[in-house]
Amino acid sequence: ERNVDFLRIGRTALIYQTRDGGLQGAWNKQTRQWDELDSSYRTQITKGLRIAKKQLAPDLLTVPVAITD
Repeated sequence: ERNVDFLRIGRTALIYQTRDGGLQGAWNKQTRQWDELDSSYRTQITKGLRIAKKQLAPDLLTVPVAITD
C-alpha cells in the first residue's frame, strides 16, 4: 500500500508518484499493470503535478508515453 498522487495526461498517460517523490510509475494499457519508472522522470512528474494543482503555469513535460497500434 502506497500513498501517491496521480497525474493523468488526457488519454495518453496515467502516472503516479509517491508523496515523498521516491517512486513513480505509469499504467501500461497492454499488460494492465503499473510499470515503475526510473528517477530520471521525477522532476517532470513533480512539475506536472504542480501544474495540475495550478501552482505552476502550463508548460511542456517529458513523460513516458506508450505507443499502441
